[in-house]
Formats: sequence, C-alpha cells, structure tokens
Amino acid sequence: MLRAAGFTAVNLETAITSGGTPQPRTCHFRAPPAAFTALRDAGIDLVTMASNHVLDYGQAGLAGTLAAARAARFPTAGIGTTAAAAWAPYLTTIKGTRIAVTGVSQAAGLASAWVATPARSGEAKRDRPEPHPGRGALRPAYGPGNFAWREHSYSTAAGILELTLPPHAPLTARFIPATVPGTGQPTPDHGTAARQAAARYASLRACAGLTSRPS
Repeated sequence: MLRAAGFTAVNLETAITSGGTPQPRTCHFRAPPAAFTALRDAGIDLVTMASNHVLDYGQAGLAGTLAAARAARFPTAGIGTTAAAAWAPYLTTIKGTRIAVTGVSQAAGLASAWVATPARSGEAKRDRPEPHPGRGALRPAYGPGNFAWREHSYSTAAGILELTLPPHAPLTARFIPATVPGTGQPTPDHGTAARQAAARYASLRACAGLTSRPS
C-alpha cells in the first residue's frame, strides 16, 4: 500500500545513530542507519523528523542522524544544522503537481534545548504550542496515531491518510484504518472494525475545527 502511492511520507520518531548520550528523560528511541534502507524498501519517499524523540541522544545523536540521512541520500524534513535548514520544506513534483512538506514539533520538556537556532542544530518547533489533550488521546490535528510500535502502546489505533490531488479539482482524502497488534506491525482493519475506526477518525477531525476547503 505504501509503495503504490505516488508519494509516501511518514513521521519518524527516533534518532538514527549509534552514538550520542541518552538525555534525562524516561524513553529513548534509537535505530541504526540501516533504518533508512528499510524505509526506502517499504516505499517511503520522505520522513519528517521533528518530534519529541529525535534528540533522545543529544546533539551528537542528531549529528549522527543527519549524517546517516546524507549517506543514504534519504530526504528528511523538520531537522537541520540551523533553524533555516530545519524549517526548509522538502520540495517535489508528482505527475506535474508541485508539493512542499515541512515537519514541525510541539514537543515540550527538553524542547528549549532541542529547537534549532541560527547557530545550533535542532528541530523546527512551534512558538506557541496548543494545550496537550492528554496521554492516551489521539491527537487529531497532528497525526493518525502510532503506526509501527514494538512496545505495549496506550493506543493501538493507526492508519494511513491517502490524499488525492487532482490538477484542477479539490483535494480528496481517504483514511485507511489499521490496528497495531503485539507484533508491532500494523494490519488494515476490515468490515465493521474499519467502518467504526473511520467514523471515529472523522469525528476527531471535526473536533479539531478543520474544514475541507480553505476559507
């Protein structure tokens, strides 16, 4: 399903490095540089990396992540050696349609030390974060939940948001719901489960105050 799309992007919440020092927090995520090969093999074209885990191993870990992405020639968004680089959009053209993708974090906690500045590597971060709806709640304005998750998760609801951008017509969206089982690999929902999950996603999206067309 991921490979079939003209363009596929995911939010990658981990450092990609073998170095660095664990930061003073509860959870630390780290994967080897081979992760970029696995992502490419899965059909992923871009990863947005601004998140609450990309600097789990500090500035050295971020430097390793940036180096691994360069070595793999894998596009990223949301992180960089400066604020300008972290905020720079990824640009591509798909079947004649120009697309720009940015990655922005709302992470709190260590965020002040993680945000990119003109003279420091880091991630792109919003200046005025909105209230966090609480642990265990699916955040409809930010993403459709965890997608690949090996540990016991407080939320097993996941899915893929499929966007179709016709050249001379409004964008259309279809949410493809999935569930993350104990294996950590998401499986698509079917039948009643799929209909219920799609309805819940639609209700959450409405709660976010988003409209289908710009006003």
